[in-house]
Amino acid sequence: MLICFMQNYVSHTKRYSLEYLARYLISKYQRTITSTVLIPSDVQKAALVEQFISVETSYYIEPLIKLLTQVMVINRQGKELDPKLVNEAREEVEKVLNVYDKLLEGKDYLTGEIPLADLLHIHLTFYAINAGEGDLWNKRSNVSRWWENISEREIWKNIVTEHKLENIK
Repeated sequence: MLICFMQNYVSHTKRYSLEYLARYLISKYQRTITSTVLIPSDVQKAALVEQFISVETSYYIEPLIKLLTQVMVINRQGKELDPKLVNEAREEVEKVLNVYDKLLEGKDYLTGEIPLADLLHIHLTFYAINAGEGDLWNKRSNVSRWWENISEREIWKNIVTEHKLENIK
């Protein structure tokens, strides 16, 4: 199941479907079920959310998928990991996390409030940390705090429990 998910996620035609679906649901239901604002109505704040979604899409996902393919998929198949690919992917993820660490100084979330941009990071980051790559996030104090803020949300903890995601490594 995870392999199919990752292959679909990387697929060019399906890559953005998660973002589009999330935007649609937010535009339809925001403020009707909860008071949490994931896409602000203020144009400048909304543009900042879109900017971080773009950063996640352009710089965060690809190296994280490359890393997860090695540490989860290849490993599960019983094949030998490619240390060169693992190191390259880790270095690329570290570059992004170094920038995030600076951007998160004095803030709990990338845009200051919990928007969609932060939540889109959660699933792949969760898998990477569960697969033993947590040091990439934990050694950066601001990134570590940010991860704790988004991953400790009650709704995410419910998803992890309901779908037994903690067992996926």
